[in-house]
Amino acid sequence: NGTLNWSADDMASKLIEVRIKHDRVGEWDEQFALTLSNPSYGSTLGTATVTQTITNDDPALMLSMSNTRITEGNDPELGTPFSFVVTRTGDITVRSTVQWEIQSVSQTLDENDFGGLFPSGTVVFDPNESSKTVTVLTGGDFTVEGNEDFRIVLSNPVNATVVGPEAVQATIVDDDVAVSVRSVSGEVVEGQTGSTVTF
Repeated sequence: NGTLNWSADDMASKLIEVRIKHDRVGEWDEQFALTLSNPSYGSTLGTATVTQTITNDDPALMLSMSNTRITEGNDPELGTPFSFVVTRTGDITVRSTVQWEIQSVSQTLDENDFGGLFPSGTVVFDPNESSKTVTVLTGGDFTVEGNEDFRIVLSNPVNATVVGPEAVQATIVDDDVAVSVRSVSGEVVEGQTGSTVTF
């Protein structure tokens, strides 16, 4: 901050220079405002505020998933495919990597819900690549069960920074059919020999 001074009859423009601290951390674009205030007696303010944007120029990774409700499926070999996307912004001229894994959120969800193991892997961005889609399969079955939650987690980025959430949560929606029986008549009177009783 500071003060701008003009002498009498001085109508020259003043240049305000703001210096931005450099870093090598991927982050969101950031805005700041420069504001004029408290003009001296006899002066008025026209445009009092200008806004500037600091554009990130370091590798930044963002995780997203457009459909977070996945139908379980019935075939344990095929399952149901679902996808998530890792996007890289800022400086994409370098090679960047980040690890991902699926973690259980529901107590009933286990490796069998993904065909025998919890999937994991590494997303690799070669120079000038900005988006990668990862597809995973559920392990289908015919077992009636509740919906089950899991999350996809990013960790250990190299030559990049994860911005925003490091995890997204999704749900495997059970699609199996259950059949059950219940009585609608309550107690049944036995009746006399030779009679018929309906219940």
